[in-house]
Amino acid sequence: MDIEELIDQIGVSRREFERKVREIKEHFAGLLSEETAIMLAAYSFGYVQESSISEIGGKRGIVSIEGIVERVELKNLQREFLAILTVSDDTGALKVAMWGEAAQLVRLGEVGAGDSVKLRGLVRERNGITELLVRNAKDITVVRRGGESLKGTIVAMVKRNEGVVAALATESEVKICTATGTKAEEVVKLKKGDSIEVFGYPMAGEFVISSVSPAVCSFKPDFTPIASLRSLQPANIRGRVSGIGEVRRVKNRLLAEIYISDDSGRVKVILWDDNVSAYRKADVADIVEIFNCFPKIGWDGEIEVHCGKRSVVSIEKS
Repeated sequence: MDIEELIDQIGVSRREFERKVREIKEHFAGLLSEETAIMLAAYSFGYVQESSISEIGGKRGIVSIEGIVERVELKNLQREFLAILTVSDDTGALKVAMWGEAAQLVRLGEVGAGDSVKLRGLVRERNGITELLVRNAKDITVVRRGGESLKGTIVAMVKRNEGVVAALATESEVKICTATGTKAEEVVKLKKGDSIEVFGYPMAGEFVISSVSPAVCSFKPDFTPIASLRSLQPANIRGRVSGIGEVRRVKNRLLAEIYISDDSGRVKVILWDDNVSAYRKADVADIVEIFNCFPKIGWDGEIEVHCGKRSVVSIEKS
């Protein structure tokens, strides 16, 4: 790399950079070449030479790469979040583990699948696999956004500890969208029936919102009649509460049971974890709308509906 270009990337004066080069050469008593002294001076100012993914195999220390985010997985490890990314360039693919501030960028929808990114992190070998560890937000640069845009009508919304979850009726289906941080503050001001356009990233069956704006559209959800529910086929259902079951714990998870009826039949609904809040609000004859529920065959051989993390349950008092 040309020294002028190097100095420009580092962001220091030529005089300051040359002084650092002289200090390094004097320290090593002439044992370093001019090129090596220049690179060591650059490293001292935080510069890391960019490598292709294929080049970092077997390397140690800090490296910089640029590539496309192919896949994202976000895990909640109680104390902090962990984001696992697959990043690729023309030479190969690499696992990237993000902690701390870096993982929060993924959680907040600032980085996602399809983005072109520059990453600076610690390379290591684990179980024979090369991976990059990134913890600081400043070590992530989004070169080009690659997310998706959705236009739809809000048909239900619930607050959860980590933010807001909204069911958005689009032209073709109902999408479960999540927002945290300042994005959640924007979304929570909206109401059922509002039409919006959101930009963000699909991740683990949800759509993580990174921006929201008003839109002109009017979409309504399709509901599956209870009699037409099929095991292992996600659905949206609507009916009235026709029975209140019990609340209990199963393997440290909280669940509650209610029964919903429509013109075609009656079904048991199992509300897991945060969705138990809907059980506490529900009374017999209340109207219930459930989006992205999961029918399956219960122990009694009958269809039952499960509502987990990616379901949205709306209660309308009778």
